[in-house]
Amino acid sequence: MRMGSFKSLAACLISAPLTLALLAGCESQDKPRAARQEFFARENDPRMARQTAQHQAMLGAQADPTLYRCHFDGNSLNDLGKTKLDLLLTNGAPAKIYVDGGRDATEGYRAAVNSYLSAAKVQEGSVAVESGVAPESISSAAQAIGRMTKTESPQTTSSSNETSADNSGMSTTK
Repeated sequence: MRMGSFKSLAACLISAPLTLALLAGCESQDKPRAARQEFFARENDPRMARQTAQHQAMLGAQADPTLYRCHFDGNSLNDLGKTKLDLLLTNGAPAKIYVDGGRDATEGYRAAVNSYLSAAKVQEGSVAVESGVAPESISSAAQAIGRMTKTESPQTTSSSNETSADNSGMSTTK
């Protein structure tokens, strides 16, 4: 036997099983979908980031229990308003929910909120729906303005009584 034919026979014997393995594949193509999809979380999976965001949204809604015009379509609650009410009712209903709208629309808004609360099976009389903005959610700017001079003035140095931003007293020598 010649050396060239021996090499070609050896190459065929080695490459044939490798070719069959590549064509057949290592795994079946009919792999169940659940195994491939478990890496990606479904929308309703309780992940820490989602739980944190939901908790922060609840705290924000309870800090300002006021429904504004953007929460209504006409005289009925829209999805934004329903979501805010759901967030308000998460850990029990607040004592008061405020409705801020024009004088003409306020009564319709209040009726929509009351009907939603009754559909959500909130005990009647446990939540008062009032007109206006929640007084706890608004504040005076006087305190912030009073602190402005303290936060906006530059630092002074004790030795030369110059500000740290003032470079006029410095000299450069060459």
